[in-house]
Amino acid sequence: MGVIVDTFKKRKEYDDANFNFIPPNLPSYYTGYYIDTWSVSPFYGKVDTKGVPVIPRESAIRFCTYGTDKQQVSALQPVLEFFFPMREEYKKFYALGSFNANSLYYKNDIPPIRGHINSNIDYPEKIKNLYENFVDYLLEFKKFNKIKNYDDFLNELLIYIKYKNTYITRAGYVESTDYSTLHTGLAIDIFDGNGSDDNLRLDFFKDLNHDAFLELCVMSNLKIDRQIPWRLIVDIRTKARKQTNPDKLDLNFVSVIKEFIPQFDNDLQLFFDTFYYKVVPYDNLSFGYFGEFVAILQSFYISFQTNYQIYKKYLVKDCGKADVTSVKREQLNENLFDYDREKYVNLYLKFRSAELSKVVKEETLKGYTDLSISVYKSQSKNTLSELQSAIIKSIKLFTDNIGTLAYRNPSLYELDEKEKMP
Repeated sequence: MGVIVDTFKKRKEYDDANFNFIPPNLPSYYTGYYIDTWSVSPFYGKVDTKGVPVIPRESAIRFCTYGTDKQQVSALQPVLEFFFPMREEYKKFYALGSFNANSLYYKNDIPPIRGHINSNIDYPEKIKNLYENFVDYLLEFKKFNKIKNYDDFLNELLIYIKYKNTYITRAGYVESTDYSTLHTGLAIDIFDGNGSDDNLRLDFFKDLNHDAFLELCVMSNLKIDRQIPWRLIVDIRTKARKQTNPDKLDLNFVSVIKEFIPQFDNDLQLFFDTFYYKVVPYDNLSFGYFGEFVAILQSFYISFQTNYQIYKKYLVKDCGKADVTSVKREQLNENLFDYDREKYVNLYLKFRSAELSKVVKEETLKGYTDLSISVYKSQSKNTLSELQSAIIKSIKLFTDNIGTLAYRNPSLYELDEKEKMP
């Protein structure tokens, strides 16, 4: 009990210090001072303005370190555009004595320690763990003999996803806490710290150089994560960038902000369309994630049937004795290119509903699932392109109406209005 009480006190002390902080006096066209990715905007960079889960385009990932740095860290191009000149300004100010040299955390340079985490590497590992945990669950709850074929397996898997409040689709992964701000490509860490260490977070926040560093970050269109004070995040919500006037600030790198993002002013969706891919089967470009979903389900069962080929069948005789026979499980009689598309549209919507069931009412999920299936049936024709179009329309309807977990929270535009500086 003492550990819990102490943890609570430390967390409250950190929050109090954070909220009582008096921000620097900066021009009104800057928004906020921090980004809170724990409670205020947990889906920052994870979903676009429509609430559709997204991941960074790998083609837009750039190194944001120098060749001489010990670690090579990458992030989305905007991070490089803003962080490089800010790092140079930091070193200049440090050399001039603007920063306290006795700091434990802010030295003469701020090389990035962590950056973009590639979800295309991370997600398959999470799916592998999901399969292994699911098999353990089947063993623990003695459900092996309930699974006679592929359909039985999928039914149990669906129950498990909902029971464990976990995910299987790529969209569910992006919405989950497994997908951090570093995955979004919008953030870098300048210190190797543990985000769950409240003592460290408080010390870092109370550092003598924190206020000056915060001011430099905000002027650079970078924000500090309020809960992880060594994490810098590009602010994609800053408005009125064209009003930026470098002549009023003794920072020549402000012009970078003026030149780099004007095209995204008042069109945040364009920013996402430029730097991200949708991970819901929402259009022709993102349709591949439907095939990924089908492949995951099929590979799960193939692995299961290969390793556990036999199940026990019990038959109670008239005399009351049980007759036990060993029966071989059915093999999967379909492949990734030849499968019942209507069946998998239904499955995709059911698994997405399971992932969203903690925030959306069951009747709402069922209503839009049924409507989406009816759209598929009415739109599906004979050719593969027509079937693909029908799948996209069906899932897009579900996504647009149910939204994502992010739609249970304020939108990015609402957050921008709430966080505008006075």
